[in-house]
Amino acid sequence: MKVKMIETDRLVMRPFDMSDAQSMFRNWASDPDVVRFLQYDVCETLKATEKHINQWFEYFNNLPLGSSWCLFAIELKSDGELIGTIDFHENDKEARAAEIGYQLGKAWWRMGYATEALRRVIQYCFEEVGLNRLWADHNSLNVASGKVLFKAGMLHEGTFRQCYVRKGELVDKCSYAILMDDWEIKNDIKNSIIPLEREQWEGHKFAKFSYTSTTYYDVVINRTGSDFNVSLVKKEFDVPFEMEPDDFDILFQPYWENVKAWGILVDGHLIAVIETAVEEWSNRLRVTELWVDDAYHRRGIATALMDIAIKRAKDEKRRVVMLETQSCNGNAIAFYLSYGFSLIGFDACAYQNNDLKRKEVRLELGIIL
Repeated sequence: MKVKMIETDRLVMRPFDMSDAQSMFRNWASDPDVVRFLQYDVCETLKATEKHINQWFEYFNNLPLGSSWCLFAIELKSDGELIGTIDFHENDKEARAAEIGYQLGKAWWRMGYATEALRRVIQYCFEEVGLNRLWADHNSLNVASGKVLFKAGMLHEGTFRQCYVRKGELVDKCSYAILMDDWEIKNDIKNSIIPLEREQWEGHKFAKFSYTSTTYYDVVINRTGSDFNVSLVKKEFDVPFEMEPDDFDILFQPYWENVKAWGILVDGHLIAVIETAVEEWSNRLRVTELWVDDAYHRRGIATALMDIAIKRAKDEKRRVVMLETQSCNGNAIAFYLSYGFSLIGFDACAYQNNDLKRKEVRLELGIIL
Protein backbone atom coordinates (compact mmCIF):
# COMPACT_ATOMS: atom_id res chain seq x y z
CA MET A 1 0.00 0.00 0.00
CA LYS A 2 1.13 3.57 -0.62
CA VAL A 3 1.82 5.31 2.67
CA LYS A 4 2.15 9.04 3.16
CA MET A 5 4.17 10.90 5.75
CA ILE A 6 2.25 11.74 8.92
CA GLU A 7 3.09 14.25 11.65
CA THR A 8 2.47 15.31 15.25
CA ASP A 9 3.45 18.51 17.03
CA ARG A 10 6.99 17.23 17.60
CA LEU A 11 7.43 14.27 15.27
CA VAL A 12 7.50 13.27 11.62
CA MET A 13 6.72 9.67 10.70
CA ARG A 14 7.74 8.59 7.21
CA PRO A 15 8.35 5.21 5.57
CA PHE A 16 11.51 3.59 6.94
CA ASP A 17 14.13 2.43 4.42
CA MET A 18 17.61 0.94 4.29
CA SER A 19 19.26 4.36 4.34
CA ASP A 20 18.13 4.60 7.98
CA ALA A 21 20.31 1.65 9.04
CA GLN A 22 23.22 3.77 10.33
CA SER A 23 20.96 5.89 12.56
CA MET A 24 19.13 2.80 13.80
CA PHE A 25 22.41 1.11 14.68
CA ARG A 26 23.74 4.20 16.46
CA ASN A 27 20.58 5.23 18.31
CA TRP A 28 19.06 1.97 19.55
CA ALA A 29 19.81 -1.33 17.78
CA SER A 30 23.24 -1.57 19.45
CA ASP A 31 21.88 -0.69 22.92
CA PRO A 32 21.20 -3.70 25.21
CA ASP A 33 18.77 -1.65 27.32
CA VAL A 34 16.55 -1.00 24.30
CA VAL A 35 16.81 -4.46 22.74
CA ARG A 36 16.24 -6.23 26.05
CA PHE A 37 12.51 -6.72 25.45
CA LEU A 38 12.53 -6.85 21.63
CA GLN A 39 12.44 -9.90 19.39
CA TYR A 40 15.98 -9.47 18.06
CA ASP A 41 19.38 -9.47 19.71
CA VAL A 42 21.77 -6.54 20.06
CA CYS A 43 23.24 -5.60 16.70
CA GLU A 44 27.02 -5.58 17.11
CA THR A 45 27.69 -4.14 13.65
CA LEU A 46 26.01 -2.04 10.98
CA LYS A 47 25.86 -5.13 8.80
CA ALA A 48 23.85 -6.96 11.48
CA THR A 49 21.42 -4.03 11.60
CA GLU A 50 21.00 -4.11 7.82
CA LYS A 51 20.34 -7.84 8.01
CA HIS A 52 17.62 -7.29 10.56
CA ILE A 53 16.01 -4.57 8.42
CA ASN A 54 15.96 -6.96 5.47
CA GLN A 55 14.21 -9.53 7.66
CA TRP A 56 11.58 -6.93 8.57
CA PHE A 57 10.81 -6.16 4.95
CA GLU A 58 10.82 -9.82 4.00
CA TYR A 59 8.18 -10.47 6.66
CA PHE A 60 6.00 -7.53 5.62
CA ASN A 61 6.26 -8.32 1.91
CA ASN A 62 5.15 -11.91 2.56
CA LEU A 63 1.89 -10.86 4.18
CA PRO A 64 -1.26 -11.96 2.29
CA LEU A 65 -1.89 -9.99 -0.89
CA GLY A 66 -3.68 -6.72 -0.19
CA SER A 67 -2.77 -6.59 3.51
CA SER A 68 -2.09 -3.10 4.85
CA TRP A 69 1.23 -2.41 6.53
CA CYS A 70 3.84 0.26 7.07
CA LEU A 71 7.13 0.59 8.90
CA PHE A 72 7.49 4.23 9.93
CA ALA A 73 10.70 6.00 10.87
CA ILE A 74 10.14 8.38 13.80
CA GLU A 75 12.03 11.64 13.35
CA LEU A 76 12.25 14.72 15.54
CA LYS A 77 10.98 17.85 13.84
CA SER A 78 13.49 19.90 15.81
CA ASP A 79 16.64 18.41 14.27
CA GLY A 80 15.61 15.55 11.95
CA GLU A 81 17.16 12.91 14.21
CA LEU A 82 15.85 9.36 13.75
CA ILE A 83 14.85 8.21 17.24
CA GLY A 84 12.88 5.00 16.59
CA THR A 85 10.33 3.13 14.51
CA ILE A 86 6.65 2.30 14.73
CA ASP A 87 4.87 -0.17 12.48
CA PHE A 88 1.53 -1.79 11.87
CA HIS A 89 0.68 -4.83 9.79
CA GLU A 90 -2.73 -6.29 9.04
CA ASN A 91 -2.75 -9.91 10.18
CA ASP A 92 -6.48 -10.59 9.77
CA LYS A 93 -7.87 -8.97 6.64
CA GLU A 94 -11.42 -10.23 7.16
CA ALA A 95 -11.57 -8.71 10.66
CA ARG A 96 -9.56 -5.66 9.52
CA ALA A 97 -7.22 -6.24 12.48
CA ALA A 98 -3.56 -5.24 12.68
CA GLU A 99 -0.70 -5.51 15.14
CA ILE A 100 1.29 -2.44 16.18
CA GLY A 101 4.89 -2.39 17.40
CA TYR A 102 7.40 0.32 18.23
CA GLN A 103 10.92 0.90 19.52
CA LEU A 104 12.62 4.06 20.70
CA GLY A 105 16.21 5.01 21.48
CA LYS A 106 16.97 5.30 25.20
CA ALA A 107 18.06 8.94 24.87
CA TRP A 108 14.43 9.80 24.09
CA TRP A 109 12.65 7.74 26.76
CA ARG A 110 10.32 9.43 29.27
CA MET A 111 9.62 12.39 26.98
CA GLY A 112 6.20 11.30 25.70
CA TYR A 113 7.46 10.56 22.18
CA ALA A 114 6.29 6.92 22.08
CA THR A 115 2.76 7.82 23.20
CA GLU A 116 2.64 10.75 20.78
CA ALA A 117 3.70 8.57 17.84
CA LEU A 118 1.37 5.72 18.80
CA ARG A 119 -1.68 7.95 19.09
CA ARG A 120 -1.02 9.41 15.65
CA VAL A 121 -0.54 5.99 14.02
CA ILE A 122 -3.73 4.71 15.66
CA GLN A 123 -5.58 7.70 14.22
CA TYR A 124 -4.07 7.03 10.79
CA CYS A 125 -5.00 3.35 10.87
CA PHE A 126 -8.63 4.02 11.77
CA GLU A 127 -9.34 7.19 9.83
CA GLU A 128 -7.31 6.63 6.65
CA VAL A 129 -6.46 2.93 6.34
CA GLY A 130 -9.90 1.77 7.46
CA LEU A 131 -8.85 -0.82 10.06
CA ASN A 132 -11.26 -1.86 12.81
CA ARG A 133 -9.00 -3.35 15.50
CA LEU A 134 -5.43 -2.63 16.54
CA TRP A 135 -3.54 -4.69 19.09
CA ALA A 136 -0.11 -4.82 20.66
CA ASP A 137 1.63 -6.87 23.31
CA HIS A 138 4.68 -6.53 25.52
CA ASN A 139 6.85 -8.57 27.83
CA SER A 140 5.18 -8.39 31.25
CA LEU A 141 8.43 -7.11 32.75
CA ASN A 142 8.39 -4.12 30.39
CA VAL A 143 6.03 -2.03 32.51
CA ALA A 144 6.90 1.20 30.68
CA SER A 145 5.55 -0.18 27.40
CA GLY A 146 2.25 -1.01 29.07
CA LYS A 147 1.97 2.59 30.23
CA VAL A 148 2.52 3.82 26.67
CA LEU A 149 -0.24 1.57 25.33
CA PHE A 150 -2.63 2.60 28.09
CA LYS A 151 -2.01 6.33 27.62
CA ALA A 152 -2.56 5.94 23.89
CA GLY A 153 -6.07 4.65 24.63
CA MET A 154 -5.58 0.89 24.34
CA LEU A 155 -7.24 -1.47 26.83
CA HIS A 156 -5.49 -4.32 28.63
CA GLU A 157 -7.27 -7.46 27.41
CA GLY A 158 -5.28 -10.05 29.31
CA THR A 159 -1.94 -11.63 30.13
CA PHE A 160 -0.75 -14.79 28.41
CA ARG A 161 1.40 -16.70 30.87
CA GLN A 162 4.68 -18.26 29.72
CA CYS A 163 3.54 -18.03 26.11
CA TYR A 164 6.90 -17.52 24.38
CA VAL A 165 10.61 -17.99 24.94
CA ARG A 166 13.05 -15.08 25.06
CA LYS A 167 16.75 -15.92 25.47
CA GLY A 168 15.94 -19.34 26.84
CA GLU A 169 13.35 -18.16 29.39
CA LEU A 170 9.57 -18.54 29.35
CA VAL A 171 7.98 -15.10 29.30
CA ASP A 172 4.51 -13.71 30.09
CA LYS A 173 2.98 -11.41 27.51
CA CYS A 174 0.46 -8.61 28.19
CA SER A 175 -2.00 -7.87 25.38
CA TYR A 176 -3.68 -4.53 24.65
CA ALA A 177 -6.16 -3.51 21.94
CA ILE A 178 -8.32 -0.67 20.70
CA LEU A 179 -11.34 -0.79 18.37
CA MET A 180 -12.61 1.79 15.92
CA ASP A 181 -15.63 2.20 18.21
CA ASP A 182 -13.31 2.90 21.17
CA TRP A 183 -11.46 5.50 19.14
CA GLU A 184 -14.63 7.28 18.08
CA ILE A 185 -15.92 7.34 21.66
CA LYS A 186 -12.62 8.74 22.92
CA ASN A 187 -12.70 11.45 20.26
CA ASP A 188 -16.27 12.32 21.22
CA ILE A 189 -15.17 12.53 24.85
CA LYS A 190 -12.16 14.69 24.04
CA ASN A 191 -14.30 17.05 21.98
CA SER A 192 -16.86 17.26 24.81
CA ILE A 193 -14.41 18.58 27.43
CA ILE A 194 -14.85 22.28 28.13
CA PRO A 195 -13.15 24.78 30.45
CA LEU A 196 -15.12 25.48 33.62
CA GLU A 197 -15.00 29.20 34.32
CA ARG A 198 -14.54 30.21 37.95
CA GLU A 199 -17.29 32.84 37.79
CA GLN A 200 -19.87 30.17 36.93
CA TRP A 201 -18.58 27.11 38.80
CA GLU A 202 -17.04 28.41 42.01
CA GLY A 203 -18.66 26.61 44.94
CA HIS A 204 -20.23 23.91 42.76
CA LYS A 205 -20.72 20.71 44.78
CA PHE A 206 -20.47 17.15 43.51
CA ALA A 207 -20.53 13.83 45.32
CA LYS A 208 -17.19 12.37 46.36
CA PHE A 209 -16.23 9.01 44.93
CA SER A 210 -17.76 5.97 46.50
CA TYR A 211 -15.79 2.84 45.77
CA THR A 212 -15.13 -0.75 46.74
CA SER A 213 -11.53 -1.91 46.84
CA THR A 214 -10.17 -5.44 47.18
CA THR A 215 -6.54 -4.34 47.38
CA TYR A 216 -4.49 -1.85 49.40
CA TYR A 217 -0.87 -0.85 49.94
CA ASP A 218 0.34 -1.80 53.39
CA VAL A 219 2.64 0.95 54.64
CA VAL A 220 5.15 -0.26 57.22
CA ILE A 221 7.69 2.01 58.94
CA ASN A 222 10.48 0.45 61.00
CA ARG A 223 13.22 2.32 62.88
CA THR A 224 16.59 0.92 63.83
CA GLY A 225 18.68 3.48 65.68
CA SER A 226 18.88 6.51 63.41
CA ASP A 227 17.81 4.54 60.33
CA PHE A 228 14.31 4.13 58.95
CA ASN A 229 13.07 1.33 56.71
CA VAL A 230 9.82 1.98 54.85
CA SER A 231 7.91 -0.51 52.72
CA LEU A 232 4.70 -0.29 50.70
CA VAL A 233 3.44 -3.72 49.71
CA LYS A 234 0.30 -4.41 47.71
CA LYS A 235 -2.03 -6.79 49.54
CA GLU A 236 -5.62 -8.01 49.43
CA PHE A 237 -8.23 -7.04 52.00
CA ASP A 238 -9.74 -9.95 53.94
CA VAL A 239 -13.10 -8.25 53.31
CA PRO A 240 -13.51 -5.70 50.48
CA PHE A 241 -13.08 -2.12 51.68
CA GLU A 242 -16.09 0.10 50.98
CA MET A 243 -15.88 3.88 50.95
CA GLU A 244 -19.17 5.79 51.19
CA PRO A 245 -18.38 9.51 51.67
CA ASP A 246 -20.97 11.53 53.58
CA ASP A 247 -20.09 14.93 52.17
CA PHE A 248 -19.25 16.70 48.89
CA ASP A 249 -16.26 18.04 47.02
CA ILE A 250 -16.40 21.71 46.04
CA LEU A 251 -14.83 23.37 43.01
CA PHE A 252 -12.54 26.40 43.22
CA GLN A 253 -11.85 26.26 46.93
CA PRO A 254 -10.26 29.57 48.03
CA TYR A 255 -7.14 27.96 49.49
CA TRP A 256 -5.91 26.71 46.08
CA GLU A 257 -3.73 28.98 43.94
CA ASN A 258 -4.12 29.65 40.22
CA VAL A 259 -6.94 27.13 39.75
CA LYS A 260 -8.11 25.89 36.35
CA ALA A 261 -10.79 23.25 35.79
CA TRP A 262 -12.32 21.35 32.90
CA GLY A 263 -15.38 19.16 32.70
CA ILE A 264 -17.98 17.37 30.61
CA LEU A 265 -21.65 18.32 30.64
CA VAL A 266 -24.52 16.03 29.65
CA ASP A 267 -27.91 17.72 29.38
CA GLY A 268 -26.51 20.59 31.41
CA HIS A 269 -25.29 18.38 34.26
CA LEU A 270 -21.61 17.95 35.16
CA ILE A 271 -20.66 14.28 34.77
CA ALA A 272 -16.86 14.59 34.97
CA VAL A 273 -14.33 17.15 36.15
CA ILE A 274 -10.64 17.72 36.68
CA GLU A 275 -9.35 20.64 38.71
CA THR A 276 -5.71 21.73 38.90
CA ALA A 277 -3.88 24.24 41.06
CA VAL A 278 -0.34 25.59 41.07
CA GLU A 279 2.17 25.43 43.90
CA GLU A 280 4.09 28.51 42.83
CA TRP A 281 6.82 28.15 45.46
CA SER A 282 7.77 24.69 44.14
CA ASN A 283 6.66 25.13 40.51
CA ARG A 284 4.47 22.02 40.69
CA LEU A 285 0.94 21.44 39.43
CA ARG A 286 -1.46 19.59 41.75
CA VAL A 287 -4.53 17.73 40.53
CA THR A 288 -6.95 18.76 43.26
CA GLU A 289 -10.03 16.98 41.86
CA LEU A 290 -10.59 14.15 39.39
CA TRP A 291 -14.15 12.89 39.37
CA VAL A 292 -16.26 10.90 36.91
CA ASP A 293 -19.90 10.05 37.57
CA ASP A 294 -20.39 6.32 38.23
CA ALA A 295 -22.58 5.94 35.13
CA TYR A 296 -19.69 7.07 32.88
CA HIS A 297 -16.85 4.93 34.20
CA ARG A 298 -14.59 2.88 31.89
CA ARG A 299 -15.04 5.15 28.87
CA GLY A 300 -11.59 6.74 28.89
CA ILE A 301 -12.89 9.97 30.44
CA ALA A 302 -10.41 10.06 33.33
CA THR A 303 -7.51 9.54 30.91
CA ALA A 304 -8.73 12.33 28.62
CA LEU A 305 -9.07 14.70 31.58
CA MET A 306 -5.63 13.79 32.92
CA ASP A 307 -4.15 14.51 29.48
CA ILE A 308 -5.40 18.09 29.87
CA ALA A 309 -3.72 18.44 33.26
CA ILE A 310 -0.43 17.16 31.83
CA LYS A 311 -0.73 19.59 28.92
CA ARG A 312 -1.30 22.51 31.27
CA ALA A 313 1.79 21.56 33.27
CA LYS A 314 3.95 21.28 30.15
CA ASP A 315 2.63 24.51 28.64
CA GLU A 316 3.40 26.36 31.89
CA LYS A 317 6.76 24.56 32.28
CA ARG A 318 5.88 23.06 35.65
CA ARG A 319 8.33 20.45 36.83
CA VAL A 320 5.93 17.92 38.41
CA VAL A 321 2.26 16.93 38.21
CA MET A 322 1.13 15.52 41.56
CA LEU A 323 -2.00 14.33 43.34
CA GLU A 324 -3.24 12.76 46.56
CA THR A 325 -4.85 9.36 46.94
CA GLN A 326 -5.22 6.78 49.71
CA SER A 327 -3.42 3.50 50.23
CA CYS A 328 -6.78 1.69 50.50
CA ASN A 329 -8.00 2.82 47.05
CA GLY A 330 -6.48 0.03 44.96
CA ASN A 331 -8.44 0.86 41.81
CA ALA A 332 -7.39 4.51 41.77
CA ILE A 333 -3.76 3.62 42.42
CA ALA A 334 -3.83 1.10 39.56
CA PHE A 335 -5.17 3.78 37.19
CA TYR A 336 -2.58 6.35 38.24
CA LEU A 337 0.30 3.89 37.94
CA SER A 338 -0.89 2.81 34.49
CA TYR A 339 -1.04 6.44 33.44
CA GLY A 340 2.57 6.97 34.51
CA PHE A 341 2.45 8.29 38.07
CA SER A 342 4.92 7.07 40.70
CA LEU A 343 5.07 7.32 44.47
CA ILE A 344 6.74 10.55 45.57
CA GLY A 345 5.76 10.58 49.26
CA PHE A 346 3.21 9.75 51.94
CA ASP A 347 1.72 11.08 55.19
CA ALA A 348 1.13 8.44 57.86
CA CYS A 349 -1.28 10.58 59.93
CA ALA A 350 -3.00 12.90 57.45
CA TYR A 351 -6.58 11.90 58.30
CA GLN A 352 -6.44 10.27 61.74
CA ASN A 353 -3.72 9.22 64.15
CA ASN A 354 -4.29 5.54 63.30
CA ASP A 355 -4.15 5.81 59.48
CA LEU A 356 -1.48 3.10 59.32
CA LYS A 357 -3.64 0.67 61.24
CA ARG A 358 -6.76 1.59 59.23
CA LYS A 359 -4.84 1.06 55.95
CA GLU A 360 -5.86 4.54 54.81
CA VAL A 361 -2.56 6.35 54.42
CA ARG A 362 -2.33 9.47 52.29
CA LEU A 363 -0.11 8.77 49.27
CA GLU A 364 1.42 11.44 47.07
CA LEU A 365 1.83 10.33 43.47
CA GLY A 366 3.56 12.34 40.79
CA ILE A 367 4.89 12.54 37.25
CA ILE A 368 8.22 14.33 36.90
CA LEU A 369 8.19 16.26 33.63
